[in-house]
Amino acid sequence: MPPDSTAAITVNCPAASLSCSPPPATVADGRTEADELHAVTTRAGTGDDPLDHLAAGAMAFRSPNRTLVAHGVARRVELGRTGGWANDVAAISEALAAIDREGRDGEPASGPVAFCALPFDRRRTAAVTIPRLVRGRDVHGSSWVTTISPANPAAGTTPSPPFPSGRSTNHLATDPTGSELGGDTAAISGPPPELRLRASIGDAEWMAKVDELTRRMAAGQLEKAVLFRELRLTSEAPLDPIALYRRLLPTAPAGYVFCLDGFVGASPELLVSRIDDTVRAEPMAGTLPRSGDPQTDLRRAGELLRSEKLRHEHAVTIERAHDALLGWCSYLDAQPEPQVVEAGAVLHLATLVEGRLSHPAPTVLDLVAALHPTPAVGGWPIAEALELIDELEGLDRDRVGGAVGWVDADGNGEFAVAIRSALLDGTTARLLAGVGIVADSDPEAELEETRAKFAAVLPHLIRP
Repeated sequence: MPPDSTAAITVNCPAASLSCSPPPATVADGRTEADELHAVTTRAGTGDDPLDHLAAGAMAFRSPNRTLVAHGVARRVELGRTGGWANDVAAISEALAAIDREGRDGEPASGPVAFCALPFDRRRTAAVTIPRLVRGRDVHGSSWVTTISPANPAAGTTPSPPFPSGRSTNHLATDPTGSELGGDTAAISGPPPELRLRASIGDAEWMAKVDELTRRMAAGQLEKAVLFRELRLTSEAPLDPIALYRRLLPTAPAGYVFCLDGFVGASPELLVSRIDDTVRAEPMAGTLPRSGDPQTDLRRAGELLRSEKLRHEHAVTIERAHDALLGWCSYLDAQPEPQVVEAGAVLHLATLVEGRLSHPAPTVLDLVAALHPTPAVGGWPIAEALELIDELEGLDRDRVGGAVGWVDADGNGEFAVAIRSALLDGTTARLLAGVGIVADSDPEAELEETRAKFAAVLPHLIRP
């Protein structure tokens, strides 16, 4: 690690190995021999499904292209102690590049990878994990296993215990309603554990914030701001992230389902992927709730495509993504017309942006830092929108609305916009849903849209 880096690297080391070991030698770049890591990748054929190895404490990311399930910590990289995570993403590439690799065959994610859940606020720090064991499988069914261990075990570390395998068994909760409850607070009764669900502020207070934003926009301060709303769930028993992850998997077959340090979700939106020299993004903006009736939803899809307001909101998001990526590309193009995408209880407008990266190619994390935050989670113009969010929203978004995904030692990776998610911490969970507010937004309609977005995760969190 260069001496002027703002990142700190921590190597996982069992406590038992610290008692009698001599002080490890120091290598040229300031790390010790005990810090040096060695990764071995072996092919597992087509019969091994990483999801069969989910267990308590696992990290997981499933996209339409591949599935990754990981255990343990080989190294933790802390980003942005002086300037925020977005100014420090190169530290992750440096940490991955420092790991000696054996057996890799060029398949993306088949060597060391880092799992990242980056906060919405670029000014905050972030902790990124390089796991000690990763099982992967691509869309063609080809599987692999990568294990990371000390390059010199005698220098100060000891072998770790076997990684867990098998299914988590904790129950999540009891759901008598299957949807957000109508009041500001409500008890959910039934077989233990008992749960309590409440909004952080009342409906009327939240709608008053929408009114204030529309007044600011009518005065010309900005064009759009994304306002989030929060629900808090408390349980008598601990909530199980892996159980929730399993329940979300079938709800988003074309989405990005993730579980990392208690942050669990099923996002429909690709922020950016970089595989070799191909870059893709699929921004989503412009939303209407689904009805559950196919004919009604077909009519609503037509409304989405015909709405000048929603088409304009979508076009701003596409232009921002295009402009952010263009400087990295020798070629970049976008679909001429948006598509309507079903995403749980809502319909979105989506447009694929795809291009060829110039050489030397940026890493996927360089592209994440260039793109985040998009107008779909922040607003437009972005600086003015973020200032108003700080002033009026009154929430800690944490990792919600940030970027979640993986990056490998070659700079390949996939990152989703971290929405349709829950932050689990023991017996509590926080859920946040955001909506884009423009000058003519109707507060009651925006409130209803947040309820539709909460429905992507909440019923799966509170059912038995």
